[in-house]
Amino acid sequence: MKEINVVLVGIGGYGEQYLSHYFSKGLPESSRLVAAIEPFPDKTRYYQRLKEVGIPIFADLEFFYRNHRADLAIIVAPIHLHSPFALQALSQGSHVLLEKPLCATVEEGERLRAAAKASGKIVSVGYQWSFSEAVGALKGDIISGLLGAPLELKTLVLWPRKISYYKRNSWAGRIKTDSGTWVLDSPLNNAAAHFLHHMLYVLGSDDHTALIPEEIRGELYRANDIENYDTAAIEMKTKTGALLKMYVSHAVPYERGPWFSFRFENATVTYGEEKRIVAHFTDGREKMYGDPDQEYFAKIRRTIEAIRTGGKVPCDVETALAHTYCVNRIQEFTVHSFPLEQIRVQQFEDDSLVWVQGLAEDYEQRYGK
Repeated sequence: MKEINVVLVGIGGYGEQYLSHYFSKGLPESSRLVAAIEPFPDKTRYYQRLKEVGIPIFADLEFFYRNHRADLAIIVAPIHLHSPFALQALSQGSHVLLEKPLCATVEEGERLRAAAKASGKIVSVGYQWSFSEAVGALKGDIISGLLGAPLELKTLVLWPRKISYYKRNSWAGRIKTDSGTWVLDSPLNNAAAHFLHHMLYVLGSDDHTALIPEEIRGELYRANDIENYDTAAIEMKTKTGALLKMYVSHAVPYERGPWFSFRFENATVTYGEEKRIVAHFTDGREKMYGDPDQEYFAKIRRTIEAIRTGGKVPCDVETALAHTYCVNRIQEFTVHSFPLEQIRVQQFEDDSLVWVQGLAEDYEQRYGK
């Protein structure tokens, strides 16, 4: 079996999750991590561990490719660097596993799609639920018609984020970077991007597509001192008239979700605190699909399998572009600041949380209707 050489681009932030998985579970058989890319490696948790096991760390991807090669580049980088790094890896003959979201703009995504097609390489996009057996089984039943036509899909994600979240780098909460590059950082394009994409993915017409809504309406707000929004209520309508609703905020005092409730003609599919996807049929039957996070890094295994077999991955550039399209449309709406009298600040020892009084309860109520 041919060995698959892997380079990990970005070992700070979410890249540490990949390294945690690597050091605890390893990579699939006959694949190995040959290098890591990080401009400030000594600031990352796994710097010494990588040195101990002899995995070289390069300051940038271009320098790595001057004298080395990789079959797969796993890119875990800031949003505005997704497209440049992926294009660079493709130009050097590497397949790509690109962390979510695909990129900041549809134009970037279309360039990536063209580059992937021209190179003949896989560009897998790391929306991990799309790679799970639970979601694959659910989508199969939707496509087969077992659940009936979709009527209403709702998702709730209330994830508090402290001020340090927005101060952790120079692009958090920004629409563009200081240099003018689009980043569009927001709950819908970062922390909760998975769950917006999930609604689009399960309604795709086959295993490798996602739905693009016909209409999108949205309410965007901010409580934090940021450029973009930290709170959104979105409603989308499909060609068949189904409604997709999402309520998301970082400006809340407690955590709820991700929860979803997807209503079809023959069943309602739910996911909540029990962390299991279950279909409740109108005739009283239930079908358990399971936990979509059971194999959290199935995206690595399935990407490497596709490289070996020449097959397809569940979520590629085409699939992920549906999410980018929606995020770009949503960004066109006005971002409103919450009234000062509704904003509360909770102090912690070395941090603080900005939240909006009544917001979490309002979104929970709107989700529950």
